[in-house]
Amino acid sequence: VAPMRGIANLRSQPPHRGILRISPTNILLTLGDFAVRNGYYRYQPDIMLATVVIMIILVSIIQISGSRLASFLDKR
Repeated sequence: VAPMRGIANLRSQPPHRGILRISPTNILLTLGDFAVRNGYYRYQPDIMLATVVIMIILVSIIQISGSRLASFLDKR
């Protein structure tokens, strides 16, 4: 029998122990999930708009800092 894939398989795994994994991707996914659940599904457009604006600002900060780091490390 092939192993089951998807959400059900993720729920059956034990929680990770040790290092808490926080990355920009996880933060943006959490904010996106919050925007959809509380803003879209509950018909609260102000919450959805605020979280989308925060996500745009965070992505811009990450992209600008990555571009500056790349230009700093570029030796050409």
